[in-house]
Amino acid sequence: MHDDNSWKPHKINGINEAVSSIIIEQKSGDAFAITKTKMLLNIIIQINNLRFNNIINDEIILNELNYLNPDLDISQLEIINKTDTSATIKAKDNGKYFGEVTVNYKIKNKD
Repeated sequence: MHDDNSWKPHKINGINEAVSSIIIEQKSGDAFAITKTKMLLNIIIQINNLRFNNIINDEIILNELNYLNPDLDISQLEIINKTDTSATIKAKDNGKYFGEVTVNYKIKNKD
């Protein structure tokens, strides 16, 4: 590592604005490599107001989110809190996303 404060940050090509966390490891000497990126969940989930015709479960909520947000990998998500009108979606630990987002929904026929 340089001690002379001459290092300047550089733009990293190929990384879009949805990436909010980059892990950089020192390989040897002054060489660094990007080893992992994580995307902020509330940037990836663009549509989070849902409507359902019947009673819902976690799988139905995640599948609907995936339908409305096709780039979303729902295998990386879990529901940590669910009410009659909303659910908190959380990124699984060690996955490709991080953070939480609340989705709101209406259920037409609760019976």
